Amino acid sequence: MTASTDPLAGLDRVPWGSLHHAYGPADDVPGQVRALRSTHAPTRRRALSELAGAVCHQGTRWEASRHVVPFLAALADDPATGDRAAVVGLLRAVALGGRRDDALPFDPRRAFAAADGVTADQAALVARHLAAGDLCEHDGVAGLADDAAVRWAADAFQAGARHTDRYVRWLAEPDPQLAGYAAELLAWFGPDEAALAGLVASGSSSPTPC
Repeated sequence: MTASTDPLAGLDRVPWGSLHHAYGPADDVPGQVRALRSTHAPTRRRALSELAGAVCHQGTRWEASRHVVPFLAALADDPATGDRAAVVGLLRAVALGGRRDDALPFDPRRAFAAADGVTADQAALVARHLAAGDLCEHDGVAGLADDAAVRWAADAFQAGARHTDRYVRWLAEPDPQLAGYAAELLAWFGPDEAALAGLVASGSSSPTPC
């Protein structure tokens, strides 16, 4: 595999050590992402579990969450990746959190309006104090925590929205779970004309029921 097609290209250029997830600095994330390429199934499952707990813990996204999304999308797009459907399931969890289909149609501008109340620097400060366990000791920062969480959710959602071309391709996957996740992602990310064409093509290629 060449550098240009390596799904993990650029992984080490992300400043993981200065980002935070649910358990502190995100410098363990690159190793977890790489483990998703392991040929050892238990290693992959452990990495999925660790990543899920760190970057979308109970539906909450963090500073590091949006940075994971492009690597999950690239890994899922590579046939050499094991458990591709599980990787897409994690991508869905990071991009959408705990949102359910009964929240559709979805208006991200309205849902993430509170993100406008916090800057990137303020959100980073909240993350640092959360990791240190002393957020409650800093009233000015603690008051920003809810808006910071909305900002991280918005960032993760926007990161997921950048891969609709891949979601369209996945509709044709023989794995029904993977194709189902793709259809769900397209429902949330407002398919553009290309995505809509893919949905139509997918539907027209399905066998007509008796």
